[in-house]
Amino acid sequence: MRPPDRLPPWVARKILHLLIPLEIRDEVEGDLLEAFGERRARVGPWKASLWYWGQVATLRPWALRAALRNNQPASRHQTSKVGFMRGSPSWFFGGFTDLRYASRSFLRSPLHAVMTVVILAVGIGAVTLMFSALNASVLRPLPYPDGEELMWVWKRSDRAPQNSLSYDDYLDYRAGTDAFEELAAFYVFRPYVLLTGQEDAERLRTSLVTPNFFQTLGVGPALGRSFTEEESVLGGPEVAVLSYEFWQGRLGADPAILGNTLTLDGRPTEIVGVMPEGFAFRTPVQLWVPARAGEGYATGRGNNNFFLVGRLRDGVSTEQAQSQIDAVGLQIQEANPEFAQWSFWLQPLHVTLFGNMRPVLLILMGIVSLVPLVACANVASLTLARASSRSSELATRFALGAGKGRVLRQLLVENLMLAVAGGALGLGIASIGGRFLRALGPASVPRLDEIGVDTTVVTFALVVSLLLVPLFGIFPAIRGTGINLAQALRAGGRGGSETRGGARKGLVVAQVALSMTLLVTSGLFLKSFVLMQRTDPGFETESILTAGIQIPGFKYETPEELSLAWDLTLARLEATPGVEYAAAADWLPVISGGGPWNGLSRPGRPLPDDEPYLPATRKFVTADYFSTLNVPIKAGRAFNADDAVGGRNVLVLSEPLAEALFPAGGGTGSGPDAAGFLRGE
Repeated sequence: MRPPDRLPPWVARKILHLLIPLEIRDEVEGDLLEAFGERRARVGPWKASLWYWGQVATLRPWALRAALRNNQPASRHQTSKVGFMRGSPSWFFGGFTDLRYASRSFLRSPLHAVMTVVILAVGIGAVTLMFSALNASVLRPLPYPDGEELMWVWKRSDRAPQNSLSYDDYLDYRAGTDAFEELAAFYVFRPYVLLTGQEDAERLRTSLVTPNFFQTLGVGPALGRSFTEEESVLGGPEVAVLSYEFWQGRLGADPAILGNTLTLDGRPTEIVGVMPEGFAFRTPVQLWVPARAGEGYATGRGNNNFFLVGRLRDGVSTEQAQSQIDAVGLQIQEANPEFAQWSFWLQPLHVTLFGNMRPVLLILMGIVSLVPLVACANVASLTLARASSRSSELATRFALGAGKGRVLRQLLVENLMLAVAGGALGLGIASIGGRFLRALGPASVPRLDEIGVDTTVVTFALVVSLLLVPLFGIFPAIRGTGINLAQALRAGGRGGSETRGGARKGLVVAQVALSMTLLVTSGLFLKSFVLMQRTDPGFETESILTAGIQIPGFKYETPEELSLAWDLTLARLEATPGVEYAAAADWLPVISGGGPWNGLSRPGRPLPDDEPYLPATRKFVTADYFSTLNVPIKAGRAFNADDAVGGRNVLVLSEPLAEALFPAGGGTGSGPDAAGFLRGE
């Protein structure tokens, strides 16, 4: 009896013993044991063990030998019965043989295999990357419990179809409706606060929310608590809830952070909670603070500084909630006739956040989906061309007794292996492309930082890979099994090419059609992109740099001192070599409709359509703002140093607004507060 250390691996022997049919078990085990001993003496135990495992995975040759020694029939049907393990499907172990044969086939023609994998990878990678963006921005549900029950409340008029609401509107709707389980409000803008008292000062983006904001979304703090009603009134305690990322990165994930204070804009602020990892709403912020009733931004019916989000009660439909919204809206209009032009409407939160991206991404997805189709046509052409060179090989297999189904399965296994390899490489391409999108994509794309490869994207790539196999593999495989046996054997591999001429022509037509469609649609998108790039924004775009600057206003007692600090800061910037002008504004010039706005009117002069005022987006700027952007003044003058703190109340109008306020050529200068107006924006 052999020592245990000279026997094959125990697990492999057990697999053989349990699965090999009883009538040939001793024969197969004996042959394998003898061969293992010879190989062990020649190459060593490790290589012999690997060889033994390989033989276990491909049992057909050993079973066939045992069957032949027992004088059993060797037909395809009988061999299939004897050569495979009793109770197991024949395709299981035959699949190992197919995989091994396919690998050898690829080694004989590596250029074809590499080209096929690369072509498929480009098509699969492109459509997978597009799906990743579509999934992250549109398809993925909201990251809040029962997100489909969350609704957004809009305020609208003929001039502003989608507008924010006032804090007074929020109070009226919260008190006058019962369709919502919770109704919360948050400040439209996300102001920066200055963190001091740490190693370095830092600007932190904040969000001002009502106490029930987190409860409405269905997400509570991971540490601590949310805000209380007492903390959301004027003069209430200064408190903050931190984001998980800020707590981890800036504060070192201190578990005892609750109750500690941060100095925000010069005010000690107590930390009362930390939100869970990854929590964000619309755009990431570092911390949340309570919106305070009675502050300037939260007073006045016309001060539309808040967005409302509500969670519907169980069993309440959107239509029922909208009817209650309409009823409260009528009460507001009756009590405030000057705002009678405003109405209110509901929209699902998912549509509000991501709805505008859906049509664009779906169109792009449709266009990019043509890429894998073109790849399939290319691969099918390559496969047909290779099938011509393999006709002698296939004819030999048919002559030795292989059936068409068996050869067809072998060819499909080869195509399947190529598709899976192309899908794996395509995932790598999609992953790299996702990094570029996250780094270079526009900030307006929602969930841009979530674009990447995850389980859903991997599943999509796998499904696409498997679906492509029938498109590029079945037809060439069927053509490959339909060769003329006698002709192929006589031609020595050259026969059969004529019979595939029509198939190749059809594939060429499909390639040209798909490629032309893809080129035309891509060209149209490229042309639109170029036209957008050439659009004149109304100001200088070359050699303009922007930076976020925050001066600690709480350190200055008077507006004049703060204004002087800004003047000194800008003067230092202008003294920097290479800088011609320096200016400051509360909003960048590219933001037109997204910034705060005011209603303008001329006393004693009614506006068109008897409107009480004209909505106009406003920006606070310093004197050299227009010189820095190289924007000419069409009439009047720009600002100067005398217009700063303590000077006259002056403004500069855009040309369309000036024409609306002064329709009969009243021009600037007719009023004491009109400094000038710009060319059209």
